[in-house]
Amino acid sequence: MNRKHLAYLFLVPLLVACYAVWQHWRVSDILESVDSSNSLIQTASDALKQDPKAIIEFTSDGKNYRVPATEVIESERSVQNEYAGQIMLARTQSGLASFAVGLALLCMVLNAGAIALCRRSVTIAKQSQDALVHAFDKCRKLLPWLMVSQIVCCGLALFAVVGYETLWFATHYKMNAGGIKVMLFALVILFGILWVLYKSLGSIRRCFALFQPEPNEVVGYNLTREQAPALWSMVEALSQKTGAMMPDNIVVGMLEGFYVTANSVQLEDGPLLTGQTLYFPLTWAALLDKDETCAVIGHELGHFAGQDTQYSLRFAPLYAGITNSINTMAQNQQSAPFIDHVVLYPSLYMGVYFIEQLHETVSHWSRIREHAADEMGARASSPQALASSLLRISAVSEPLNNTLEDFFNGKPGFEDLVAALVTRLREEGFGDIQAYLEHKAAHPTDSHPPSRARIEALGCAIDDTLIHHATRAVPQDPWENLRLWFAQPEALSGKMTGELAGKAAEHREEFRRELEEVVQQSGEAVTLYSGKKVFFVGGILAVVLFIATVAMLKIVDPFNIQGIADGKIVAIAIGTGLLGLLTCYVLWQQWQKREIPFLTMTPDSLHCRQFAAGIPLSAIEDFSVQTANDTTTVTLIYREGFEPPRAVGGRWKNYTRVKRGKRKLAFVFIGGLREGESRKAYSADMLVELLVRNLNAIHARDALSRFS
Repeated sequence: MNRKHLAYLFLVPLLVACYAVWQHWRVSDILESVDSSNSLIQTASDALKQDPKAIIEFTSDGKNYRVPATEVIESERSVQNEYAGQIMLARTQSGLASFAVGLALLCMVLNAGAIALCRRSVTIAKQSQDALVHAFDKCRKLLPWLMVSQIVCCGLALFAVVGYETLWFATHYKMNAGGIKVMLFALVILFGILWVLYKSLGSIRRCFALFQPEPNEVVGYNLTREQAPALWSMVEALSQKTGAMMPDNIVVGMLEGFYVTANSVQLEDGPLLTGQTLYFPLTWAALLDKDETCAVIGHELGHFAGQDTQYSLRFAPLYAGITNSINTMAQNQQSAPFIDHVVLYPSLYMGVYFIEQLHETVSHWSRIREHAADEMGARASSPQALASSLLRISAVSEPLNNTLEDFFNGKPGFEDLVAALVTRLREEGFGDIQAYLEHKAAHPTDSHPPSRARIEALGCAIDDTLIHHATRAVPQDPWENLRLWFAQPEALSGKMTGELAGKAAEHREEFRRELEEVVQQSGEAVTLYSGKKVFFVGGILAVVLFIATVAMLKIVDPFNIQGIADGKIVAIAIGTGLLGLLTCYVLWQQWQKREIPFLTMTPDSLHCRQFAAGIPLSAIEDFSVQTANDTTTVTLIYREGFEPPRAVGGRWKNYTRVKRGKRKLAFVFIGGLREGESRKAYSADMLVELLVRNLNAIHARDALSRFS
């Protein structure tokens, strides 16, 4: 757990508790006086029961008093009645402060309990995969209640703290225009806290709902025993040799690696397959010899033998549901207001900590499962064959990805994907095998250990013999290895490639049309000038500064200064006058530039007079526009490697407008802009819309240029 998580889980509630303790201290004098008064009344009442003329002796402010009991009672009750409103307010504030302290401390206890629950679950989950499922299913049921309780405690504690201050302000300040604004602001905060509580409780309820896995969508053919008897015979022989169950389906494809799954499989142009499914990729199998292929298939069947696919089927709803939901909550809170930080973040980081612990345990079992499956693969063929296949598959991954990228981008020469991959490897080779030793095999449901760790666990040395065999030259005949399992592999591969090419062409054409529509929506060149509001606002400011200067000089004669106070007034007057002159100078500069376009936007570039050169839109990755008090700031984020133009106006302007470290350019204008010769009003929203259209068009043109 990092410092940020600890701060939100414990420091935030602790700060709320400490602030509430300070609030309680602020009214403690009043409450102590009331308690002392009540004690004195009780003492006097007890004395009157014994003697109607009883005299009470007591000490107050260091002085000793002897007063008749009846007078004591009357005096104390009179004082309490006189200050009844303040006493009731103090008791209410004390109750709110005590309530906040208790809830904040309870929040810390709940956080500690949640951490203990997660750690205990991790300990239990490492005993077995069944224990993992049961432990974290229990967490899934208990943690929402802890998170809800934490949110309620933290939210109500903050509500009590703000309510205390609202009561204090209402009774200590006059309800004039300023006071009413402060009260309305406080009421908005109180309502905001209640609203955050309401929406967060619903999001947590949805967060821990069980995720229902969808069928795996796969591009490929489901081959029966009659269609691929050699492949089925090989799988059946390996199943008998290893003691693993036979898959119900064998799907042959070209886009993924070897894997098995117990989840439903939806073929893109075929039926929904249920039961155990083995995925057999032609692309990788074409590069493996018989022993390597048997080792890989044996490894995958090992997942059946270890009930790994059934475990994944049971665990997927738990893991996916929690991780997806809490990650979504975290993304939604990235730009959340302050109230959410206090109320929701402690609960959110409780969930994040749970995910971290869950992921650590899942990774632990994933490594164990993979090594157990590797042992099965080595038994199905040999440790050397499995080690060689691991390195060869890792080395083929990048060339295969490049081949698929070229294929889907429509480059020519891809009548057959298997043949194209073999040709690429024959021309380019495998590269440095050492780079693949830390490679983790791609798999739809598991994170595999690095190849080096898996090979070492097999007891195989990573020597020249292993590396030479793993990087041996590809066969001259692309179908040589596939003929072991298929009667006509070239026909099967050609048919699948043709179907993929047709679908890819349709997708590219549809994408091309979308890009062309975006390009057509790019705006025309727009010339924008500064508005007149800057002169109006600046003129008023200059007049106010000059009036203030004259007024102060009327109060004190600058040629007859008497005392330090007069000197201060004259100094302030001179400073105010200089600010007025500076304002006039800036306005004069702006007036000189009134006929110079402030901003010129073309479909390809942006020219702002606050910069020495134009900015190509192709260099802009993103932008933001913020408007406050009629001042609009446009921030452009440029791509890595772009050399930004200098800002006009000297070193200070360049420092404030060009942030090279953050790759940001910023320009500012006051009021609205005016378009063209007609000086038609052009709002900040219109500028945003134009920027979005032109940036989208630039990126669309760039994408179109890469189409073959």
